[in-house]
Amino acid sequence: MSENVYQSDHFTIDYIRGTEILKGSFINCESSEHYCEAIRCFKIEFEKIKPRYTLWDNRTFRYHISKKEQVWTDTFLNAPGMQMGFVKKVAIIVGPETSGLQSVATLLEEGEAEVQPGFFLHEQKAMDWFLQKTEEVPPLSQPSVFIDSISQEAVTLKLELPSEYLSYYLKRVVDVLGDHTSLEKRSLLFHSLTKQEKKILRFILNGLYNKEIAAKLHISIETVKSHRKNILSKLQCENIVALSLYRVFL
Repeated sequence: MSENVYQSDHFTIDYIRGTEILKGSFINCESSEHYCEAIRCFKIEFEKIKPRYTLWDNRTFRYHISKKEQVWTDTFLNAPGMQMGFVKKVAIIVGPETSGLQSVATLLEEGEAEVQPGFFLHEQKAMDWFLQKTEEVPPLSQPSVFIDSISQEAVTLKLELPSEYLSYYLKRVVDVLGDHTSLEKRSLLFHSLTKQEKKILRFILNGLYNKEIAAKLHISIETVKSHRKNILSKLQCENIVALSLYRVFL
């Protein structure tokens, strides 16, 4: 039997007494005020009830938790909550949209709290996982990557891995892709290069020296040096190391 212990327009908390699950559900979290209020209220009920399991319903959660809020959440709720010792498992129900989940993944991976939640698309799957006798998390292994669909416009990749490691891999995917604005800017800068400059950039990133590049392109070493200077200027890079950010476009 589920008992509602807190209700607002943005967040609800329910306690499932028979299974000792404290469930927090985001309904319409659109601001820092909404998010922080939810975390504060959850902590009050958490310390009062002392649940065996905690369940977060994030299916409609799209709010991006700022870096400051991530640190606050970790020190205010996650770290002290796990240190109390009565919580055995934490689960998060997610939807297909990952905009809000990205900041959750960063919070979990960079925080001090020793928590490794399970991620599920369906609530019943999370419930079943809670009640499994095993406490072990599958060992971290190389994920499987598949091409899910492909067209002239786009490619969709599918990544298969244990759900417990979703936050680990999602954060790394976000780190690799970087900020979209920066990626878009680098793309524009890269396409400002001439065809010859793109060839030289590829040779530079492959570790070739000026003499070797000159021989391959049948140009003088001085011409190669001039091109290198132009490439650094056009791509707004101070040194060769910074040019590695443009390898993705080659």
